[in-house]
Amino acid sequence: MTLAVFRWFVAVAIATGCLVAPSRWSVTLAQDARSSPAVVQAGATCPSREFSTFFKAFSTRSEVQRSFTRFPLEYGVLNADAIDTDEEFKTRVIDRFEDVPQLNKGVIFPNAKEKKKHGLREKVMTRGNSKPNPNADPESVINDSESATVTLFIPDTGFRIHYRFRRDSRCWFLYGISDRSI
Repeated sequence: MTLAVFRWFVAVAIATGCLVAPSRWSVTLAQDARSSPAVVQAGATCPSREFSTFFKAFSTRSEVQRSFTRFPLEYGVLNADAIDTDEEFKTRVIDRFEDVPQLNKGVIFPNAKEKKKHGLREKVMTRGNSKPNPNADPESVINDSESATVTLFIPDTGFRIHYRFRRDSRCWFLYGISDRSI
């Protein structure tokens, strides 16, 4: 049995009450119908059910990023050399916070000082401001109130990374990152 399968069985057993986690374990489980069980740090309180307030905490506090990133994380990268082919956009699964390519100084989303230093801007897309556009990245089209995307970009360049969030019964979670930089 692989380690990933073993972890899944333990997570399901704890979630269903078949196995009770010892109090010394510092994890609780969150379940979303569209993803597998995720390990969340114990005592992590949802900053807000309202996305803009949640995202302000997420973008400024490393512990919120770590607590509210759901694994396995879907990670996609655009291959600019393979535009209009089957190899144009490749996805993979990331199982640990430490393996996220954007990880830098303990965070996967830069704070205001880092964004200013590198000329980065952000655009938040929710159902309220998402407009279908045939030329838009698919991450920019939000069809339901339980999803949001924050795009980190540098104006007038091809740099853009989409951070995709989903809300479940408990809170918002980062569930995917798409690097569509050219």
